[in-house]
Amino acid sequence: MAIPKRKNISGAALHTYNETSDSYSPIASGNPLPTTSSDANIVTRTLEVGSLLYTGKAADGSLTTDAVWQVSRWTDDGAGAFYQEKADGDSLYDNTFDDPASLSYS
Repeated sequence: MAIPKRKNISGAALHTYNETSDSYSPIASGNPLPTTSSDANIVTRTLEVGSLLYTGKAADGSLTTDAVWQVSRWTDDGAGAFYQEKADGDSLYDNTFDDPASLSYS
């Protein structure tokens, strides 16, 4: 299991990670997603709140309000270990990414 790239992102804004340029770009909630050169069909959004990192994957062009996201919550234990939990306890693309903290994880 790959650990998502992390960056301290102030203000808990939504960001997209671009693997090719190893950079983050802020994006507004509800806007269509940009493509990434590493995978033109699936894009990833991240949201960091304290020691929690939320990642969402969906088809390019999906809105955060569409129930087409695979969402995970990553917890940083402060000692360098990360723990992943899946929204609804599964890997289905059936969640929204507007407010990932409100989802149920296991």
